[in-house]
Amino acid sequence: MELLIGLITGVLLGAGIILVIYQLVWVGPMASRYDQLKQETTRQLHDLRARLRLLSRRYAEEQRRLAAAHQENVTLRTRLEHTTHLVAQLQTASVDNQHLQTELAEARQVISQLQARLDGACHRLHDEQQRHKMAASQNERLYGTLVALAGKAGRWAALAAERQAQVERLAAAQAENETLHQQLSRLETALTEMPGKMAQSVRPGFAAAVSPLQQIRGIGPVYARRLQEAGIHTLADFLGRTPEQLRQITGTSQRQGGPDIWLAEAEKLAKSAG
Repeated sequence: MELLIGLITGVLLGAGIILVIYQLVWVGPMASRYDQLKQETTRQLHDLRARLRLLSRRYAEEQRRLAAAHQENVTLRTRLEHTTHLVAQLQTASVDNQHLQTELAEARQVISQLQARLDGACHRLHDEQQRHKMAASQNERLYGTLVALAGKAGRWAALAAERQAQVERLAAAQAENETLHQQLSRLETALTEMPGKMAQSVRPGFAAAVSPLQQIRGIGPVYARRLQEAGIHTLADFLGRTPEQLRQITGTSQRQGGPDIWLAEAEKLAKSAG
């Protein structure tokens, strides 16, 4: 029994010694390492939260800038529609002016003919004294007609002057229309470049929402949306259309030359991607 008690006591004493050695060799360093990892993780989490708040503020600022640009784009389009209406009026006024010029030329021709007839009547009056009354009556009738036509010619001349003033005003409106076209083109270029700037400041996941068509210089969100509505989603779809089809889809004019430049840019992008 004493031997058994001594043996148990020795085992317990050895286990205690082993436990003390384990705490000194393993548990102490592991606790210190855990505290260091916890502090490092806390610091990294704080940095990540600060960066997230900074990115959120920058994203909100870009959203406000995009909204302001969109509002300015709507205003410019409204002014463009008004100017287009003025250009249509200019074209109508030009046609009316041409008709008036034609009628005025005809009236002048009639006046010249009547003046020639009046001169002939005067010559015949001197030659034929016996027909004095008949010639005088005819002269009075011709003179009345001449006065009436002269009055009409004066009114036509005044109307032509008024039409000319309208043409000048509409020409000024057309010049303003050209200016608005240039401003709209610059605004669309700014809108095209803005998503690229946003993609540099936010997480890479946000860039997936930008259409690949906006990689083409000159195509912004507005034109990209119109192209997607027409079934054009990739560079291959874009290269499969003609410049005339692209003008009809985007609503651009041949004078702007956009689709021709876009197709050349798209071919470069396709070659670089291939």
